[in-house]
Amino acid sequence: MGRSMTSANPVARTGGKSIITFLVFCGLAVLCGGCAGGGTRSVSMDTWREGVETYVNDVGKGDPAVLRDTTYKGRPAFAQLGNPIAAEGTDAVGVLLGAKPVAGRPAFIYLVGLIDKEKVEQIHLAVCQVIASQGQKAQFKWLVGKDDKDATQRYLNYRKGLFGQRFPGRQDLPPAYTSFPGEGDVFDLAVTPAEVTATHQGSGAIWRVATGGK
Repeated sequence: MGRSMTSANPVARTGGKSIITFLVFCGLAVLCGGCAGGGTRSVSMDTWREGVETYVNDVGKGDPAVLRDTTYKGRPAFAQLGNPIAAEGTDAVGVLLGAKPVAGRPAFIYLVGLIDKEKVEQIHLAVCQVIASQGQKAQFKWLVGKDDKDATQRYLNYRKGLFGQRFPGRQDLPPAYTSFPGEGDVFDLAVTPAEVTATHQGSGAIWRVATGGK
């Protein structure tokens, strides 16, 4: 089976409960013609959002609560893996920071890293809301923050510094320190009427998305 828009050959890249989730969704992608040729698919913020919507509608039958059960590397997350070999493809990993109301509507809030060949290139804060559900088909509203290059660089500098502290004298950072999320990453989530913010505890990097409120 080729790489689907969520994941192909997922057993090699995931563990625990997430294996079941990815295998189910990969099978759904095959049924709807979603597999890409050549075992590789370019993953982007748009395809990650489409993957979330498809998963909610096909696996959750329109109920976004199914997102609570998806995991990646042992933490609540929704991931799309573009290639069975991480060093040769693009991935999108959204860490679930919380499920709470945003602008008066229930929402799932993710911090999404876009990763190219095991190096995170962009990080976006994303709010997913189901605005209508007709039968088993949900409709969505998304609030997605900009690619804040300063925040992402601050995060990456922290990861590099952490590696230097742990392994003095070594120069080449392994993927565990260049990809996303990093082991031990803790993010603080804050929701106000005007915006949602996610703050990385270690570096102080902050990602934001406006809610349109006051």
